[in-house]
Amino acid sequence: MSDTNYSKGRCQNCGGHLEFPATGTGLAVACPHCGILTTLIPNLPGTIPPNEDSPAQPRSRLHVLWRSVVLVLILAAATAVFFGFKRTGANPPVATMATPPVVTHSEIATKPSPPPETNDLFVTGTVLLRKTEGSALINAVGAVRNNSNRQRFGVRIDLDLLDKEDNIIGTTGDYIAVLEPHQDWQFRALLTQPKAVKAKVAKIEEQK
Repeated sequence: MSDTNYSKGRCQNCGGHLEFPATGTGLAVACPHCGILTTLIPNLPGTIPPNEDSPAQPRSRLHVLWRSVVLVLILAAATAVFFGFKRTGANPPVATMATPPVVTHSEIATKPSPPPETNDLFVTGTVLLRKTEGSALINAVGAVRNNSNRQRFGVRIDLDLLDKEDNIIGTTGDYIAVLEPHQDWQFRALLTQPKAVKAKVAKIEEQK
């Protein structure tokens, strides 16, 4: 038979019944009812410990009861919302993420192409075939404009010579050493093919 003396007390937080060795008086332990630290203090002589069957239940049981009530109310509210949407035929709101716009192949094909880079050297007007007065020589004549804000050095124009069927039967060209800004150069390119009936510009470039 053990000689250990036991004392009875109650939790200072929830009032739950505690039984502990008398040597543990004054120690702080976790209450087995509510889990909160309480000091082991025996009941004073002549005091009546709370009856577990009395209407005054420990506060821990009240906490559990309140939590159950709150949980039931939450579940009831969620159920009411769900069945409310179901009766009206509406779907519950769902969070959606914005998706980036998709560019289709047809959209790419119909987009206008960017404008070509402008060339500051170009022919103004039409290239003509003109016979030199007092001579049998024929020249392709026209005007090349320097539309830039700087001098252009070593400007050359190349022309394709065409027959009646628009076949290229030869080439010719002319050259100027310096072309001033915003000025026109009246070029004269000698025809090297007697059968040529017209000339068209093949290339205009500045010799670097």
